[in-house]
Amino acid sequence: MDEFIDFILEALEKAWDTICEIFINVILNTIVDFLNDVVNYFKGLLLNKDIQKPFILDAKSDKAAIFKDLIPEGKNDGVIEGVFNQQTEDFDSIRYIGGQGVDKETQELIKRDPLVVLN
Repeated sequence: MDEFIDFILEALEKAWDTICEIFINVILNTIVDFLNDVVNYFKGLLLNKDIQKPFILDAKSDKAAIFKDLIPEGKNDGVIEGVFNQQTEDFDSIRYIGGQGVDKETQELIKRDPLVVLN
């Protein structure tokens, strides 16, 4: 019975790894869609608006240099999206999305200011 449980757990772990790999490839190789990729991501985090500030940052901007390790080599046509915690003065969440560029809505936002704090 223990062998069967170990087999199932190993299969689930492999499946999870595959799902994560597919998800990462999709996120890195798509055009950022503001509503689907950015807004829905932040909604899913259930943020405390008093202390957590969600933001997006143009990956091409000079301000993105501190996140250079997040941006895959040869890909900077996306955005960094994250949550800054004012209480801990650290990031609660941070990731790069994009790879093939951003949609019109996102382009307009980051054209005005490469760092956009969302409310």
